[in-house]
Amino acid sequence: LLSRSLLILAVLLVLIGVLQFVFMRDVFYRNKAESLQSHLMSIPGPVWERLNSYTDNDIMVRPFMFAPDTSLAFIDTNGNFKVLSSGPYNISPPQLSTKEYAAALQEGRHKINYIVSHTGGTEQIVVLKRINSFPGQHLGVAEISTPTGPIKELLIRQLITFLFLSLVALVFGLLTYLSVLKKTLIPLFKMVETAEQIDAGNLDRRFSTHQGQTEIDTLAVSFNGMLERLQVSFAAEQETKEQMRRFIADASHELRTP
Repeated sequence: LLSRSLLILAVLLVLIGVLQFVFMRDVFYRNKAESLQSHLMSIPGPVWERLNSYTDNDIMVRPFMFAPDTSLAFIDTNGNFKVLSSGPYNISPPQLSTKEYAAALQEGRHKINYIVSHTGGTEQIVVLKRINSFPGQHLGVAEISTPTGPIKELLIRQLITFLFLSLVALVFGLLTYLSVLKKTLIPLFKMVETAEQIDAGNLDRRFSTHQGQTEIDTLAVSFNGMLERLQVSFAAEQETKEQMRRFIADASHELRTP
């Protein structure tokens, strides 16, 4: 029973850790997407027009307005994809489908539109934001992305910390539980010893009814009542046998005496 309980508890702790990892991953991804979107929204339309006017040869003079772990691209209304800056390790922003960029043009101003992309073998959080130059006039879609590696590393460290603390708590709980279990089982061991001393010729033994546990004491009272009934039954049986023995002895004596 103890081993099964420990196994079930260990499985539950692992399951909780995995669910926590999945849930926190979604929370972290969304928080990161909100942060990236705030970067995009902080840049006015004229600046985007100037950035979009840069050619590929101007990449070194583009302003570094974003965090160093992000990549930036701009997609105009004609669908032309232009990389404005690359992220760490020269990870370029992923180029999504035309359908996804068209959907971003239709999104509201404050709606977070982010995608987890695996393009190029690197998982990245991609945030798309419609850029307007004037009310009602769309310049295109800004795309900012960042690798999910650092977020996953943080989540894995948290998961390892949770599993380690759970293991420590499990060991501590086991040590505490064993002492409590041992204290709980001592009255049962005493009852077993008493039961082994009881037989048909020794029904005077009784179980202790004051062992400090209500359930054990109630069980002992029930056993004592059963022993008393058995003792009465055995005594009645012995009396019946004795009467039968005397009757047979008397009858035999009468038959032998003329």
